Amino acid sequence: MDYSRQLTLHDFTEDHQKKLASSSVLIVGCGGVGCLIALYLAGAGVKNLSLLDMDVVSESNLHRQIVYTIAEKGQKKATLLAEKVKALNPSVNATAILTPIFSDNAVDLFLPHDVVIDASDNVYTRYLCSDAAVIAGHKRGRPVPLISAASVGYAMSIESVCLSSSQPCYRCRHSRPPRRGRERTATTTGVLGPVSGIAGTCAACECIKLLCGDLGGDLREKRLTIDVHSWTCIMAKVSGTQKAGCICEKMWSGEVDEPVEEVGYRNQPPFTDKDEKQEKDETDEKE
Repeated sequence: MDYSRQLTLHDFTEDHQKKLASSSVLIVGCGGVGCLIALYLAGAGVKNLSLLDMDVVSESNLHRQIVYTIAEKGQKKATLLAEKVKALNPSVNATAILTPIFSDNAVDLFLPHDVVIDASDNVYTRYLCSDAAVIAGHKRGRPVPLISAASVGYAMSIESVCLSSSQPCYRCRHSRPPRRGRERTATTTGVLGPVSGIAGTCAACECIKLLCGDLGGDLREKRLTIDVHSWTCIMAKVSGTQKAGCICEKMWSGEVDEPVEEVGYRNQPPFTDKDEKQEKDETDEKE
């Protein structure tokens, strides 16, 4: 594979290319966001890509999941994507993981990887991924950076968490998921196809920067939101400290040993309209 065009960049060196060539990335979700992440990381020379998704291609996917074709309807996305990654860059090891992610396997899935990207379309998976990144980082003695990228409606958002043992996790910034049935997804809200592409491209850039380590700034205390309906781009400053009582703080004291999604959040008070308004007001103040 010829990487000369990125090596021509004034601050991208052979050492950066070697870092990519020795890196491993897990992508959770091979849909509209995840499929483009995989191809861009393969094109950049990331050596090992694990692609987790148990879903199959359907016609309603194709307007945004543009690496698949109508002839591939009914086939496993992760398997197809692994084949397409290898076709693009034969030197990349692409592994399809066709099992769902649960609290009992998430940490083991995260442990071997340098960066994990949550490109899922399930808000509850985001909390599970956050827990797993925190605990896997503690178990192996070094962080498991987690990039969270999403697209819905006309907007996309991306942020990076768990970049160090003292940096906040996803739960610190998003204390509770919405009430079940109130989630905004491509199925319930719709999504403009190219918006997923923007999210995937931004996530791939952030991942390359995290793997290389010194290519400009990262999103550790920022959240990028792009809304193509109004053509607004917001880089919001978000908290860089852990929230008292959150799993990332508790874990270091030995109080928590495994991801709490599907357990802890079922026992919490329901997320009310007042909570939603308060969280929105807090976000507006930060912006």
